[in-house]
Amino acid sequence: MFECHVKNLVEFTDKKGSHERKTQQDMMNDIVLYIQDETDFYQAWENVFRGEVADYQNDEDGERYRASQTTWIDSLPNVLTFQMQRTQFVEGHFMKKQHKHPILPTIYPDRFMYKNRTEVEALRK
Repeated sequence: MFECHVKNLVEFTDKKGSHERKTQQDMMNDIVLYIQDETDFYQAWENVFRGEVADYQNDEDGERYRASQTTWIDSLPNVLTFQMQRTQFVEGHFMKKQHKHPILPTIYPDRFMYKNRTEVEALRK
């Protein structure tokens, strides 16, 4: 009921110059959003689902590469849950974000769905 099926895509260029893409199926219970002062709900979600991997190890050749990683929802659960992480450590001190962060009455996950990946990537360029 709460499990979300996702696909994690890792993309990199190997030493031969070939563009590689690795796909891994996974399950996710809740989506953890890291709330910053300037981020809105969708930007926080985007920040979690897209990122860089500085030291990705390719299983095929054992080499390490700089890679991009994206997570896409393959199928939505009956109930989609979010955890809003408002705490962080800054220079060794625990800090909690106290600003108001609105919860949207309706959430549109379309731009995070795997079936929409090609269209979403085209709009980002």
